Amino acid sequence: MLRKGIYIGLMVLSMACKTKQVTIDKPLIKEEIADVFPEQEIAENIKNDLINIPDSSIKSIYYSNHYTPIWKSDTLITNGIQWIRNAKYHGLSPAKYNLSKIEQLYSEIHTDTCINTTKYAQLDILLTSAIRKCGLDIRFSQLDPNQFHSGWNYPKPILSTHDSIWINSIKKNQLNQLNTFFEPKNILYNKLTLELKKLYSQQNIESDFQIIDPGFILQKGDSNKYVLPLKRKLLKFPNDSNISMDFNQELSDAVKNFQLKHGLVPDGIVGKQTYHYLNWNKETYINLIKANLERLRWFSDDQFTTGITINIASQLLDFRDHNKSLLTSKVVVGKYKNQTPVFQSSIDYLVFNPCWTVPRSIATTQILRGAKRDSMYLQKRKMFACINGIEIPTDSIDFSQYTASNFPFTVFQHTSPSNALGKVKFMFKNHYSIYLHDTPQQSLFKKPVRTYSHGCIRVENALELADFTLNKIDHQNIDKNKYLAKGYPVKVYLKKEIPINIVYLTCWIDPKSGEVVYGKDVYLKDYLISKELH
Repeated sequence: MLRKGIYIGLMVLSMACKTKQVTIDKPLIKEEIADVFPEQEIAENIKNDLINIPDSSIKSIYYSNHYTPIWKSDTLITNGIQWIRNAKYHGLSPAKYNLSKIEQLYSEIHTDTCINTTKYAQLDILLTSAIRKCGLDIRFSQLDPNQFHSGWNYPKPILSTHDSIWINSIKKNQLNQLNTFFEPKNILYNKLTLELKKLYSQQNIESDFQIIDPGFILQKGDSNKYVLPLKRKLLKFPNDSNISMDFNQELSDAVKNFQLKHGLVPDGIVGKQTYHYLNWNKETYINLIKANLERLRWFSDDQFTTGITINIASQLLDFRDHNKSLLTSKVVVGKYKNQTPVFQSSIDYLVFNPCWTVPRSIATTQILRGAKRDSMYLQKRKMFACINGIEIPTDSIDFSQYTASNFPFTVFQHTSPSNALGKVKFMFKNHYSIYLHDTPQQSLFKKPVRTYSHGCIRVENALELADFTLNKIDHQNIDKNKYLAKGYPVKVYLKKEIPINIVYLTCWIDPKSGEVVYGKDVYLKDYLISKELH
């Protein structure tokens, strides 16, 4: 009887209100709005408004919904508005999604004496459009990866389900399911949104101050004034507290944890690299996370679940199977001027005892300079020069007459312990001539930042990776030592190609702790993304 009485009252009131407005007692929008709200009149307005809206997807959503409103209660609308506000935790700007207009309309509907069906239709369409656009930005990104990485060849991510799925979640007031629907299915992405939320919740960070690098290291046992700002920042001591100048065990442990958090060797010694990160402020971390959230949207959900992933920024290799990490290794990547490119491919064969074909960029610079200084330069390094596949005796070559522009030779290096490629290389198709390989320069792996190559990727435990690849993954039951003993190049094909992903992420997950690590932007790419996002 009560519901019937409400309908009769609404019919009378609708005749008294102009422009299809209906007066009801406040609060104007109740949980029972589907029963008391003039749904048909709103549907007519929605249908008319959609004529001037170019987005065919929004038209399709409302067509499937018979043009009836989707947002039928205060709770739904406020939850929808809050979901858009939370876009900032994905590194997005809520203002981009007409948030102020939506909030204004919602406020006007609450302020009006009558329910204005025209405004309500506008609100419903705006809110649905905002959710969809925001959701698509969360999944598909705002920026084109080709803008930052030439030759980008990763497949575009997809949404495997229809709009009706998330619309039904809204109708059931299960807006938490929107994150499940739109978010990239990536552990790092999820952790970064939580990190960003934590940063935004911090009103004022007392530790957001600059620390002067004294020009010398600080470590446990030291005692001087330069220890005080370290304690204030890392141990959160207030500025006016009476702090000892002693670099004690507590501070040493805090330094080690800080170093782990920033991809450094956790030795507890405060030097140049540690000071660099100590002077990051809240805004630096926020911009770093935003840039990496945007990068992660460029990849499909299953891109890194199986195969080898190499992160250029962290200089780390991770071999995964069904999203489980099986083997990790340090790597050396290209210098800033010889940057390792970002791309995907598949490893199809390995070469033991590789012979090195020296890239022309190296042959015409480093090798040519050395040969001009020392006529025995090539012989000492077990190198030889060829023209059109024919070896030219090096003692017959006058290198002084050649420059980079007229250098006619292809230079090779024989298999040997000093060969630049070490004992094994991993080959995969790409037009950059990039591959993974061993190296005799093992000392480089002790460096905190390992950007020393001309673009190819040197692997610390290359023979272990080869053995693991051939026997554990490819099930070939091969004794690598038999091939190594031959002393000449031996090519071994895989039964099944192994995916390899080369990426650039300045945030990553520590494989041991599972915590987010903030790293160095070795190729200065974060700034470019941050600039575009702003």
